[in-house]
Amino acid sequence: MEQEFNNIINDNKINKINDHIYLTNKQIEVLNNHQVNYQNCHDLKELLFLMDDIDDEEIDEIAMDISELNYYQYTNK
Repeated sequence: MEQEFNNIINDNKINKINDHIYLTNKQIEVLNNHQVNYQNCHDLKELLFLMDDIDDEEIDEIAMDISELNYYQYTNK
């Protein structure tokens, strides 16, 4: 049980990619598996654009999370 807890913590650890992109270890793993070059993206919109052509459930889930983050972070309310 402790190992499962540690895995959850590790999967959700947030990494700074650049000043505008932060991704969890799990998101990075999935993006790497699909050869998405997130390191060269300047912002979340560019990353979402790269992910748009990939038909995969995990990518779709990450894209939804990133879209939500982008909305709350950059939309004037």
